Amino acid sequence: MKRIILYPSLLILAICTVSMFKSTAQTAGTLTFSVTTTSTGNYSPKNVFALWLETASGSFVKTKMRYGVAREHDLVLWLQKSGGNVVDATTGATLNSHGTRTISWNGTDINGNLVPDGDYKVWMEMAWYNTPPAGPNNNVTFTKAGSTVHLTPTNTTNFLSQVLDWVPESPPVITTSPIGGNSFCVGAMIPVSFTVNSGIIYPNNTFTSQLSDANGSFFAPVNIGMINGATPAVINSIIPTNTPPGTGYRIRVISSQPAAIGSDNGTDLTINTGVIPSISISASSQEICTGTEVTFYATPVNGGSSPTYQWTVNGSNVGPNSPTYSSTTLANGDIINCILTSSDPCAINPNATSNSIAMVVYTPAAVTISLQNDTLYSSAAIGNQWYNSLGMIPGATGDYYVPLATNTYYSIVTDLNNCISQSNNIYYEITTIEEAAALASKVFPNPFESSIFVILKQNVFHDIQVLVHDPYGRVLKRLAYANKNSLQCELDLRDLPSGVFTLELISGSIHQTVRIVKLK
Repeated sequence: MKRIILYPSLLILAICTVSMFKSTAQTAGTLTFSVTTTSTGNYSPKNVFALWLETASGSFVKTKMRYGVAREHDLVLWLQKSGGNVVDATTGATLNSHGTRTISWNGTDINGNLVPDGDYKVWMEMAWYNTPPAGPNNNVTFTKAGSTVHLTPTNTTNFLSQVLDWVPESPPVITTSPIGGNSFCVGAMIPVSFTVNSGIIYPNNTFTSQLSDANGSFFAPVNIGMINGATPAVINSIIPTNTPPGTGYRIRVISSQPAAIGSDNGTDLTINTGVIPSISISASSQEICTGTEVTFYATPVNGGSSPTYQWTVNGSNVGPNSPTYSSTTLANGDIINCILTSSDPCAINPNATSNSIAMVVYTPAAVTISLQNDTLYSSAAIGNQWYNSLGMIPGATGDYYVPLATNTYYSIVTDLNNCISQSNNIYYEITTIEEAAALASKVFPNPFESSIFVILKQNVFHDIQVLVHDPYGRVLKRLAYANKNSLQCELDLRDLPSGVFTLELISGSIHQTVRIVKLK
């Protein structure tokens, strides 16, 4: 179905045409009336004469005959009713004799408009001398409608042989043409064409297009467009916005002068309710860390079968024509929107703009680690997790870490916004007992149950520290000994749980570690 765009002026017309008048019958036809006048007395047979038409309630319609230009003041009643109006009348001087006067009337008023059907009066007045307040007069009432009327009123003193005939014309035959298309939206403009195949259309006529109900009935038609004049033309008709949806609508054309009802368009029309498109968007996360991918989702309402999406960041177009949009480059404060263009043919306005999403993007601080003596330190006070090439070191979450093996170490820091930074790498090498001849020691028994002995095999020249680490590198015991030429000590480790520990010996620049195992 073709899309129809409405302009404000057409919408106004749609509203107005709904409340247009329902056509009042205005049958065209011909009235013929004849009367024979007679009089006696002063100045007779000279006389002045007028014949005119009024409504049943006494409103003047039209003068059809007026004789007596110089003495029309003697036609007192006619002057009161007509004000002297002789439009479309036969006029002349004072008559010198009596005779039969005949008029013909086509049912129009002084403006050429076909008058509504109803009861009318043919009035006649005659005078042959000045006889105020009025001369002899008489009237005949008939009904102007779609039926033939023949009347022969009773003779009066001055008006004889009256004959009245009203012969209605056959109404014009109006044929409404087929409508282009069969499905329309409320508010749509529909060009309605029609033809007049027979009959007379008067110049002051109005052609009106009418819409049936959803069942095709014109019992209470709705006027949806009109043109003035006697010549058929296209009527640009507008479906009112309050029209209920349905599939059995029809359109017809009627005329006003004369009143005639045309055929309908011949096929059922479907009218659909107008819809208002809208769109809302959501995000996988509105608060992210720099470089994190976030996906936005669009939810359209009345988008039609093939809606179009245009995503924007800070008003600039981005992304594909898709109900989703993803990005890893958003910055703090970026505003995301989506513009929907609906394909629904009944969309009142096809474009709709979504709600706005303001992004909060956190940038984590850079993290560095450094080595001081045998300890690695992180620049981040909290959030550390230490790693080596083998992966995460369980329990190593402080701002420093004492390596227990030769490896490459680094820290991954999670800040308070859950943003992650990875530090630089540091390679740390531990000199084992086998590699350091300067401080060869013997540790026994290993495994042990409660105590362990440490024997230095050669002289040392610095104080000695003995540290016991748990599997996570935490120091559980710390002992210090003054340097001596030989050293044997017993370490009481009965309070340790069973497991694997690291015994660390430090003397000056010599750094040694020994894995020890407690059985119970």
